[in-house]
Amino acid sequence: MFVMPPKAYSADTLFCSCSTMIRPITTRTIDSFECLAKYTEDRDQKYQQLETVHLSKGQKLNRLKELSKMHALFAEVISYNRKNLARELQNESRQHNRQQSRPKRRGKKFNVNFIVKTSVFLYN
Repeated sequence: MFVMPPKAYSADTLFCSCSTMIRPITTRTIDSFECLAKYTEDRDQKYQQLETVHLSKGQKLNRLKELSKMHALFAEVISYNRKNLARELQNESRQHNRQQSRPKRRGKKFNVNFIVKTSVFLYN
């Protein structure tokens, strides 16, 4: 069975109805001005507490957003550093491999023929 949803009323239509305006007073058993003043005072205190909680949650949310941005930046820096470390390790490995593949030279070798010929040339 299909049930029609309740009709949406504008605020003007709701406040024009006398029963709608009286309902909060009768349901909360407000029977005097003193009770009404106490009710509004209690309601204001409750709204003030809710506002404080809302503001503190808003501040916490802003702090979490800041931390999230900092975490993203930190993660980016870590990623960059990891890439640099990997590159440095590869460079060191290549350099080590080059040194291993080269023959070890113990001192400089001189071409004896060159030295003899130049000395003869210088003395002649």
